[in-house]
Amino acid sequence: MDFDFTDDQRELRELAAKIFADMADHAQQRRVETEGEDPRFDKKLWSALAGAGLLGLSLPEGQGGAGLGFLETCIVIEEAGRAAAPVPFTAATVFGAMPVARFAGEQAARRWLPRAANGEAILTASLGGVVGDPLRPPATATPGEGPGRWRLDG
Repeated sequence: MDFDFTDDQRELRELAAKIFADMADHAQQRRVETEGEDPRFDKKLWSALAGAGLLGLSLPEGQGGAGLGFLETCIVIEEAGRAAAPVPFTAATVFGAMPVARFAGEQAARRWLPRAANGEAILTASLGGVVGDPLRPPATATPGEGPGRWRLDG
């Protein structure tokens, strides 16, 4: 068996590494921490990842994604980790968009996946109800600022 990456996977790694090197260096991370609205989230980097098609790698092509597999997403996760990039890449792709693609109905997929792929929506999981009494979840959802926005607490 050949466990080497394909040429396309190597090119994907190079693209991700370049974006993170260019946009998530120490100086930029310091600016995000001190000047940004949220010290853990770099909106410009997130937009660059969306523009390069990296947010939708494992999402269906018909929903704005590239139709690739989990391995390709993991390649980008590794590069994000190497850079300690201030973006929720794993949470938004693996815990958010990919489960919607796999388990949600067609209507939910049409509504959320193109927005997740283009960076407009950041999807993630709420695992608070997994432990303890499922009838008394430790997390609550309340309407957030703006239409279609929710805030999870707990």
